[in-house]
Amino acid sequence: MAGFTLGNMTTYTSQISDIFVKSVMPETLYNTVDIMENVKYKTAINLLSKGLYLQNTVCGPSVSGDTELYQRVLEVCEITSFDKFCMTDLNQYWTNEKLSPGSNITDLDFFSNVYLEDLAGRIAVEVQKIFWRGDTDAGTGNLALCDGIHYILSGSTTVVKTGTTSITTPALAVSQINTMLLSIPAEIQGKPLYIYLSHTLYNYWIQGWNAAFPNQAASCCAGQNGYTHPFYANVTFAPQSGLEGTGSVYIGEKRNFVYGCDIKDEHSKVEVVYNPFDKYVYTTVNWKQGAQVRWPDQIVWNGI
Repeated sequence: MAGFTLGNMTTYTSQISDIFVKSVMPETLYNTVDIMENVKYKTAINLLSKGLYLQNTVCGPSVSGDTELYQRVLEVCEITSFDKFCMTDLNQYWTNEKLSPGSNITDLDFFSNVYLEDLAGRIAVEVQKIFWRGDTDAGTGNLALCDGIHYILSGSTTVVKTGTTSITTPALAVSQINTMLLSIPAEIQGKPLYIYLSHTLYNYWIQGWNAAFPNQAASCCAGQNGYTHPFYANVTFAPQSGLEGTGSVYIGEKRNFVYGCDIKDEHSKVEVVYNPFDKYVYTTVNWKQGAQVRWPDQIVWNGI
């Protein structure tokens, strides 16, 4: 259903209750990926690869270094949310209790506290979904607006793929993530790493871990940005709202997953305009977002 509707309410003249909105998934992206701002359309992520070849000391040594400068392109997509509703319609329902006196309804405080806050929260969820699961080729709905991490890694021949098994039980969560941990490339062993997965899969892992290792259960849930793995002190779980509903799990450095934007929190800035001539309130949110990885060969991925 498109647009703003009051179809499920009954006309009232008095109502004492406040309005409540359904909870939305929390914002879990910004603390666990690298944010690249000021991207208007495309920007190059400049990278350097160095191969070091040693040799015995002799007169007139031959050149043995191997240095490559290369780029990966980060492209952002422009996305808009646009809606409108008629302020006059609100006079017929209990919402009139929240409106200022007079026939010219221009007081939007009620909506800034309820409707707009809910809108911003739901947009934040979609931003996260698009970052991880966006696919301009095969995506549907909002996921077709921009390419995400899954799409980018699907085209990589160097990402460390450990399997496509769907994690459907706590025991599978433990075994599949253990397999991934054993497949971490040597270059990032011991460095601060994140395990990116859905909240559902994280809950599976907690249940499976506690069942398999009850003596370690108490130490499984500590960490400022997530949950530190009991046996891998450098590895932190980072449940992602944008991965909810998928079976994909990724392990890598924070700096390897790049979220591109023009302004970091632009998607949370809702513009509201009241038009006294047609009695409509218009809301719009405009932002840019994109995704890229720096080194696919230093990411471990399990999923379809």
